[in-house]
Amino acid sequence: MTSNSAPPIVTSLPKIITVLGVQDCGPCDPDPSGSCPHCGAGGRYIYTFLCEDGTKRGAMKGCIQLFPRHPLAFKVQGVFRKQMNYAKKKWQLASWDTAVIDACGELEAKRMNLREWEVSVQNAFSQRDAYLSRRFRR
Repeated sequence: MTSNSAPPIVTSLPKIITVLGVQDCGPCDPDPSGSCPHCGAGGRYIYTFLCEDGTKRGAMKGCIQLFPRHPLAFKVQGVFRKQMNYAKKKWQLASWDTAVIDACGELEAKRMNLREWEVSVQNAFSQRDAYLSRRFRR
């Protein structure tokens, strides 16, 4: 290693599976109205998210960027966003979407470990892809 290269960053923070919601603590004039659950800094928006170890955590925008993301995080977050939009319109989610949400609930309740969660979520997305392939003959 040369003197100019930085050591690799090792993080002990768990990977984020999905962002569950955002809480608006109100305006920051003149002082911040909320504080980051991760570091205690002042701010306005607190993100609540589910981690791969089954814990539900919170952090503000600056701190949430410190947490690594699980490879399935983007897809799972899309399902939770769809759930919020469908609830407003009183539409029903597809079975594979409810399977993903149920798997996240099982992980959070510690009735499922990370490997089981990954298999369950991958199966749900495979069911969706197979259906779309049959439906639209891709």
